[in-house]
Amino acid sequence: MNTRKVRLLIFTIPLAAFLAACGGARPTNVTATPGSTQPRAATPTTAPTQPPAATSTIASAQGDVYQPVSLEVCQTIQESAVQALGVDFTLEADAPFADLLMGETGRGCILTATGTGVDFSNPIQVVTDLKNVMVGWEERPEYQADGPTGTASALARDMGLMFISAEWQPGPAVQCPADQPIGACNVPPDQQMYTIEIKVAQK
Repeated sequence: MNTRKVRLLIFTIPLAAFLAACGGARPTNVTATPGSTQPRAATPTTAPTQPPAATSTIASAQGDVYQPVSLEVCQTIQESAVQALGVDFTLEADAPFADLLMGETGRGCILTATGTGVDFSNPIQVVTDLKNVMVGWEERPEYQADGPTGTASALARDMGLMFISAEWQPGPAVQCPADQPIGACNVPPDQQMYTIEIKVAQK
């Protein structure tokens, strides 16, 4: 599948693609990086529910092949994300997980943060900052996707899979012409409504 098709899939179904597993003999499950600081508890807010359409559109011959990483690993990733962006991430330990490119589904951990353009400079910088703190994870460039209001990237480690995305939508006070691309609409930072997601699972 080429990059254009990936972009269309990811921005039609809100940036929900995930990467394929590494080849070779089956390694051990993902574990927390030694020496990691004890992660702080997530802010007691309710994480958004993953729309069922994101997984129901995938017809996987193998069925559900992914399972959540351990809570310890998910909390360690949460702590790294908080340190990278300076905002709180909610944690949903067991949620629908999908790799749109490979047509595989399962369950995974989802971390979510929200804000505005006042909090985040742009989607590319947000994803770059998050990738930089994911020690031991390797980028999978075939999953890279970019658009005028969002970007997404994927990382792999052992049998672990991670997808990082950042996108924004115009706020309710913004009236963008329907016959023009969103990039042509002058949306002030405080009306750029951001959603940042990190989705992690393993085979």
